[in-house]
Formats: sequence, structure tokens, C-alpha cells
Amino acid sequence: MTGPELSRRQQNRVDALRAIHRAAYELTLQDGPASATVEAISRKAGVSARTFFNYYRSKEDAVLGIHPPQVRLEQLSALAQGGTRGLFNRVLTLMHEVVRDSIVDGSTFAHRKEIFDLLPESKDRMRAHMSACESAVQEAIVSNFDTGILQDEALKTQPDAQDSARALIVLAGSAFRFTYERAPFDLLSPPVEKVAESVEIFNRILKETL
Repeated sequence: MTGPELSRRQQNRVDALRAIHRAAYELTLQDGPASATVEAISRKAGVSARTFFNYYRSKEDAVLGIHPPQVRLEQLSALAQGGTRGLFNRVLTLMHEVVRDSIVDGSTFAHRKEIFDLLPESKDRMRAHMSACESAVQEAIVSNFDTGILQDEALKTQPDAQDSARALIVLAGSAFRFTYERAPFDLLSPPVEKVAESVEIFNRILKETL
């Protein structure tokens, strides 16, 4: 999990997320998926089953160490401020950042292939989570469109800037999935290089085929 400095309450939440995840992860690897029940995970983490569901939606989420994605205001501000990178690149980078922020423990997440092999349904859960991260970015951008968050010069020249922005977000979502499929186990590294590669590929294909 990344982001700004946390308050004590936020840090306590992060600590609980990690403790429950570690318990779920270790039980799954050491004793097998069948032994990693919500009750067993909660007991190992030192929390109640009710508390478990305050932090994770499912056993699979706890084993993987993922929680619902959020788009922070400072991330939207950074998107609006622009910089040397194009808007498409910035939206795609934001999607990667949101995924990274939703990961509880990078050290265990880096070895998630072991979990996929032991708990096949967790792979489907991971795909659904990636889709949720993409949707969270789309919703955040669209709901804040009137604030000028995507008032890029390239969009201002379009006859319908809002529809153009929506099309851009959909395209960025496709590039996001493409990037993940090319390097599914590279989510924790800085996204700059992988994003740049995907942007270049999409740019070339669109130019050559439209």
C-alpha cells in the first residue's frame, strides 16, 4: 500500500489488513486452501470473524491481500496538472497507481502465482479486482469532469470534449488490460516503462489501422 503519511487510525487499519492477510496467506501455503477458512484466518490474526469482514470481502481477497480500490484526490489533481506526458499516458499511469494502492503487502503479492496454483478461483478474483480498479478510475474521472480535470488542450479542440474524454478513458482501460496481460507479475514495479511501451504500441496500431 502506498500513499501519503497515514494518521494513527489509518495506520491501525493498515496493520489490521496486513495481519489478516498474512494469516490467510500463511494458512493457505502451509496447510492448504481448505484449512484457510474465515474462522481459522480470524483466529490466527487475533480478530473475530465479524471483524474479518470489516476488512475483506472474501477469503480470496484476504489470501491475495487486496482491498477495494480508491482514487485519491491528490492523484486526480496530479492528473489535471498535466506535465510532460500526454493525457493518455497519465490516465494509464493512474490506473496502475490505483492497483498498487489496493495491494496490502507487496512482498506476498509478488509471489501470488503460488496462490493462483493452490487456489484457482483466486485468479478469477484477481481479474475482477483489476476490472474494479479500472472502473474506479473511470468513475472518478467522469464524476469530476465538470471540474476541468481532463481539460487537456487536445480535448478542447474536439467537438464534444466530454464524449472524447469518455472515449479516452475506455481506450486507456484497454491499454491497461493489455499492459497487465503482457506482464501480469510486474504490478509492483514503477509503471513508467511498461506504460510507455503500451502507449507506443497503441499509438502505432491506431495510426496504421485507422
